[in-house]
Amino acid sequence: GKLLYREADITHLKATSQGSDWTDQADPRVKILKDSFEQMMESADRLRESVRRYRDDTRSLQSQYLAGRALMQAAKWPETMVDSGLVTLESQRRQLSQQGRDLLQSALDEFQDLRFRLNEMQERESLSVLHMGLLRSAFFGEADCLFMLERFDEALTAYRSAASRFLNRPEALEALTQVARCQYKLNRPDEAKRTLAQAEQVLQRIPAEHDPEFP
Repeated sequence: GKLLYREADITHLKATSQGSDWTDQADPRVKILKDSFEQMMESADRLRESVRRYRDDTRSLQSQYLAGRALMQAAKWPETMVDSGLVTLESQRRQLSQQGRDLLQSALDEFQDLRFRLNEMQERESLSVLHMGLLRSAFFGEADCLFMLERFDEALTAYRSAASRFLNRPEALEALTQVARCQYKLNRPDEAKRTLAQAEQVLQRIPAEHDPEFP
């Protein structure tokens, strides 16, 4: 499952590295992107089956994260096809849009369950560097899925939770920036401006030792 995910990710990069200005279904990038979608779906299925069978093994935590990522990536295929204009029948466009939403919901379920599992683990023991990284990814994966599903109120809450959980770290700055995006989407510009001002304050409080973590 993990190897297949990496292969699918490389295939996706090949398809999207030259843009998505497609004019017809015969464009080679369309087939490459579809291949990536099919690989991502197979990868997600294998990874989720692995998590189901070996849930008590801590190695399944990384598999669950990759399953969520694979489902998020797979959701880009129907979205891209709708946005490209290559699909003109309204019924097909609606079907593709629903497929994308269903995949994002499945990814959301994986990230939420992963966060729950890691929080439970942290109550028993200190998390390793790897598991702390997975926890951060679960927080943001959950929030990002909600945002992509246009459930902006829920996304806002999820990003705020991430900001509180990783206070005075670069992750808090990223989370607050996303909170402001949600507030703009919800037509609350004054709140968004206050959130961005808060983000500037957080930036000043982040210790210099975390500077290498900024992009």
